[in-house]
Amino acid sequence: QDVPNDMGELVDAKGDPKIMITTGEHEDMRIKSRAVYFLRNVPDQKAVKQDVTCDSDLLFGEMAASPLESLNTGLMDVFRPLVNNAASVDWASCDSEQAAEFRSSFERFATDLSEGIKSLSGGIDLPSPEPT
Repeated sequence: QDVPNDMGELVDAKGDPKIMITTGEHEDMRIKSRAVYFLRNVPDQKAVKQDVTCDSDLLFGEMAASPLESLNTGLMDVFRPLVNNAASVDWASCDSEQAAEFRSSFERFATDLSEGIKSLSGGIDLPSPEPT
């Protein structure tokens, strides 16, 4: 459970860790270690197929306490090497110009995300105002 401190920021409450279940409507909860999510991808009136192990009706996954850093790690360490290794990708359905444009856009996005995370984690240093 989180409690607000004197500055109004959410901090860890005292006590043992608990398993929390939410629909995402409670903004006073934050991920402290790991979380799992389930995303229903069908209309409310349609039942999710329970006899199918994995399909697009019910999406699920795991999220770390820092989802942007997890995304960045996946992009830089998994997908970037695959995209940049021409032998590992079958570009049969697009021409070389489209493939180059995709690689360029992917690289820009991955770099922008990395730089954004660095600026968020490093904070902003503002000079002290000159005394008047």
